[in-house]
Amino acid sequence: MELLRVKADRKLAAAFDVTPGRTLYKVTLVHFENDLPVQLERRHVNPSAAPLFLRQNFTKTTPTAYLLSIAPVDELEHSVRAVMPDRQARKLLRITAHEPCLELHRLSRSGGQIVTSVTLTYPASRYELRSRYRTSPSGRVASGSSVN
Repeated sequence: MELLRVKADRKLAAAFDVTPGRTLYKVTLVHFENDLPVQLERRHVNPSAAPLFLRQNFTKTTPTAYLLSIAPVDELEHSVRAVMPDRQARKLLRITAHEPCLELHRLSRSGGQIVTSVTLTYPASRYELRSRYRTSPSGRVASGSSVN
């Protein structure tokens, strides 16, 4: 796990709607299941929304759980894409240079400000996306449907 203070480059500054050079917090950590790395989390956090973020013990709680406890989300934006991971991601996820990954990027807002920008990387060989919905005759998702 890596917890840092970083200066926002132009891309991060645009994502957070701040000026370049502004301090953000960054956490990089790997989530495991049965001693197998299943998710790489690279998260930037707005210090004005979570001033004590770097003082948290993320071996006892997740960054998501902590952030939800102090800044309830009122808006999420997601994008998903297939990627060939960079060298650091391959090393942390223990995968070869030829294994593609699923990458989920999420922006979270609370009270009108961006709280976090996170990229979650999943090895393709360790995941499958599935869902099942009940629909009405018009094709709309019926109430009470669940996603698996």
